This record gives sequence, structure tokens and C-alpha cells, in this order.
Amino acid sequence: MSNRVAGQDGHGNGITSRRMDFLRTLSEMYDAAGGQPVGYAAVARSLGVSRWTAYDMLRQLVRDGYASATYYVPRGEAGVGRSQVLFQPTTLAESTLRRTGTFPGDRRALQEHLLAAVRRARAARGTELEGMLGEVSRSRGPLEFCGKLVVALVIYLETHAASELDSVRTVVRLSRSLATGAPVFVGLAARTLLDKSDPVSGRLWQLIARFHDTYREIDCAGQQALSVVLDDALKAT
Repeated sequence: MSNRVAGQDGHGNGITSRRMDFLRTLSEMYDAAGGQPVGYAAVARSLGVSRWTAYDMLRQLVRDGYASATYYVPRGEAGVGRSQVLFQPTTLAESTLRRTGTFPGDRRALQEHLLAAVRRARAARGTELEGMLGEVSRSRGPLEFCGKLVVALVIYLETHAASELDSVRTVVRLSRSLATGAPVFVGLAARTLLDKSDPVSGRLWQLIARFHDTYREIDCAGQQALSVVLDDALKAT
């Protein structure tokens, strides 16, 4: 039986995880193309499936209202059989991806917000930390929660454990090729917190306890976005 995830199709059923993969990919490619419709062959290459599998899945998304299809005839190639079918996400797709924290525009906005928080904290000598902890608790999805917690931990280490930060940077940099940078960083930060007894460290411990289960809910593109935030936040000032 197919797993079903957040979102409803046109028949009131949850969208399957496999179709969600196609929906995310279509949305990301549409966004990267500046809002231009995408061919099913390009989607197939991105996901490593056959063109006909991609076409069939995209047609299912069209049927249930998550995508729309248009026909395009390249200039100078008018005639029978020359048209190409292109796909783009609908507003239903956007609302579904927003609920799961995987809408491409939301990811970029979150990245910018988190990195701006790091810059403000550095300029204010760490006074941004309390505000960021409050934001972590109010997070609306797994990517937002993990991203804000990572930034809060970076700010904490810079202001409460600066002498250990260089070794943390080194270990995280070495783990990057394994795509485990964020979990490794959180683990190292947790070890640093063992020696702390201030009120902020206690609040961070409560949030860290939720990190790993929450991180597993983030898709590959979201984990990559989180890695970008972590890499930039850990850059030495």
C-alpha cells in the first residue's frame, strides 16, 4: 500500500509519497526555470525514471488538480506530431507544498531569514538568541524547526563556547560529503552543552531532543537547504 502524506487530491484522498516526489520536483524545476512550464523528459532525468513513467505520473497530478498541462509547438516545427506537452504546478500544489514545508520559494525565504538572524546576532553580540529560541518553539514545519534550531545553536556557541567553535567547524566540514552536516553539528553542540548550566542551555536541550526525529521528516532538497544555512552560519567572522 502506498504511503500517503499531507494534502488532498481532487477526490478527497491523501497524495501518495511517490506522487509528492514528482510534485516537489516539478515545482522546483518550474521555479528554477523562472516560472516556465517543464517538459516530462526533464522531470524524468531529474528523478532517474523513464520518460513514460514521468509522463504518466504528471498526468495523474493534472487529473487531481496539482498540475496543469499546456501544448507547445517549437517555432518552425508546426505540423502534426510536432507539439510538446509541458507541465506546471497549480495553486493547489503550492498550498500542499507549503503545508509540508517544501515549497521552493518558502525554502529560499527561510534561508534568507535564518542567515539574517545570524548577522543580527553577531552585530548585537548574541542578544538575538532569546528571540530565535522563541521562533524555534513556534516553527510551523520540520525544515523551519531544524533550521532555526541550528541557527540558535550557532549563536549560542559563538557567545558561550567560542573556544570550541573552530573544532566544531572542522568536524562538520569533514562530514559534509556524507550529507550529515546538520545532525553532526547538533550532536557536537549537544556535547558542548553538557558542561553548561545556564538557563538557555536547558531550553536548547529540550529542543535538541526533538531534532533528529524532525530532521528525518525533511526531504533531500530541504536537507540541502539546511546545509547551505549551516555552512554560511559557521563561516568564521
